[in-house]
Order: sequence, then structure tokens, then C-alpha cells
Amino acid sequence: LDLADAIIKQMGSKMEFKSMGFDALIPAVQSGQIDMIAAGLDATPERAKQVAFSDVYFKDNGYCIVVRKDNTTINDWADLAGKNVGAQVGTYQVKLAQEAKAAEVKQLDSNSQAWMELQANTLDAVVIDQPVAMYYLKQGAGKDLKNVGTQKDGSGMVFAFKKDNKQLQEGVNKALKELKANGTYDKIYEKWFGKPASK
Repeated sequence: LDLADAIIKQMGSKMEFKSMGFDALIPAVQSGQIDMIAAGLDATPERAKQVAFSDVYFKDNGYCIVVRKDNTTINDWADLAGKNVGAQVGTYQVKLAQEAKAAEVKQLDSNSQAWMELQANTLDAVVIDQPVAMYYLKQGAGKDLKNVGTQKDGSGMVFAFKKDNKQLQEGVNKALKELKANGTYDKIYEKWFGKPASK
């Protein structure tokens, strides 16, 4: 959101933020209820059929597994077989958990719900976007939780627009380039992740 806000300001406009369930975002942009999706959206081929994408604004993303620190049985993707796994509804992470043959894939409304269930022991693991895990563990959850296994690479995070909204798409791409050139992008990245962005 910090990045989206900076981009809109760079374009000389103002952002009005609406909080929605992840699975409601694409229909909302298609119907004109919102102008842009700023929600850690991966640039998948399926979504490209439905919406227009910005340039990639975050490429360190991928998918990872988070478990409790006392967990010794889940060390990689194959170990999710037969386990209760959480993932946010409407995301690619649900598919990854299903492909790993989890006994149950609990589709959650929010990432905060995933962390609560993991800490309460009602889930064995959570499959989540790497940057979300990076941020949450940095905020102190690292004392109870840990990231395990190899990261599955994502296709890069993008903003999304209605298919025919070329003006907004081009404006956002131009502003994103300007923020990268003037150092604003790096400042926002370090604020959230505590390290410089990879180039």
C-alpha cells in the first residue's frame, strides 16, 4: 500500500483505499468498482486473461512454508502430505497446498487468521507469499514460527487494472520507473523488509 500510495501521488492524484477479500478483487476491477488492485497479486497466465498488469514491482516473491518452531516433521513441500495446511482463499498458495497432497487445505480470509491458527496449533503449516512471511517474522513472530523448505518461485507481483484501462496502466508504469530512479522505491522496500531490494 505504501508503494501504491507513492505511485498515485507521483501521478499527481490521490488514492482512496478499499479493503476487500482477495477473491473479490478481480471481479471488482472488472466491474469498475475499483480502478487498481494493489494486493500482492502474482502475474499468472490465468489472471492475464482477466485483467491488465503493471510492470513487476516485486520480484523477490515466491511461496514458502511457515511452521511453528517446535515442528520437526515438516521440512519441505513433500512433508505437507497428510497435514492440515492453511492458505489465503483465492490465491495460488491454495493450489500448491493441494498439489502437495495436504489432508485438508483450510482456505482463510486473511493472513492474520493464518498466523493465529498456526500459533493455536489448529494448522500444521501455512503456505504463503515469501514477502508476507519475511515481514511477519521480522515483526517478532520469528520467536514462535519459522520458514522451512525451498521457496517456490513466483511470477512477480504486479498491480492490475481493467483490461481496457491503458491510460492508468501506462501512468502507473511510468510512475514506478520514476520512484525506482529517485530512490523512493528502495526506501519503501527497506522500511518493510529491512534490507535493500535486489536489482
